[in-house]
Amino acid sequence: MPAFAFTARDSGGQTQKGVRSAASARELASELRSRGWLVFGVELAEEESASGGQVSDWNPRAWLSVRSVDVELALQQISVMLRSGLTLLQALSTTAEHSERPRLKKILSQVCQRIQEGASFADAMAAHPCFDNLTIQLIKVGEQTGNLDVVVVKAAEAMQRRRMLMQQLVTALTYPSIVLFAALGVTSFMVFFLIPKRNRSGEDGF
Repeated sequence: MPAFAFTARDSGGQTQKGVRSAASARELASELRSRGWLVFGVELAEEESASGGQVSDWNPRAWLSVRSVDVELALQQISVMLRSGLTLLQALSTTAEHSERPRLKKILSQVCQRIQEGASFADAMAAHPCFDNLTIQLIKVGEQTGNLDVVVVKAAEAMQRRRMLMQQLVTALTYPSIVLFAALGVTSFMVFFLIPKRNRSGEDGF
């Protein structure tokens, strides 16, 4: 029976690491969850956890910032994988591997590394500005209650609602802004060009 190294957080909030024999990684993860533990990762003991997601600084796409929609999609993918039985580290690593945004891939890899070092998921996310405070607080609640998969998708939905609200606000303000700038342009033209020209014409008539 193969041996698996695991990283988890017990019901008391303490990080637990060790090596145990099990038929599969999923079986060991299920056993740990039955104790009320939050499982971060389970992998073969002789294999090192893949860091994954390292992005070359020479890649022009690596300079692109992480958009809100990228984070939403990543959280949704993580939630689906958690519900399917994958551990948090496996879900994060898989999401990082398939991310089309190099910077997000690097961030998710760094989150994985922080968790392996003993940090909570929420604390690991807090080190990156792309995760807002509401999302971090929701993730913290999910870790404490053991409903991380449900809370992760709720965080994604909250981000989506906020993004859609901002888009509606920008759309609503676009037309008035265009009208305002057009009015300012016409007024400026009259004040600086049309009115002075008429004044000069009147003076010449005298």
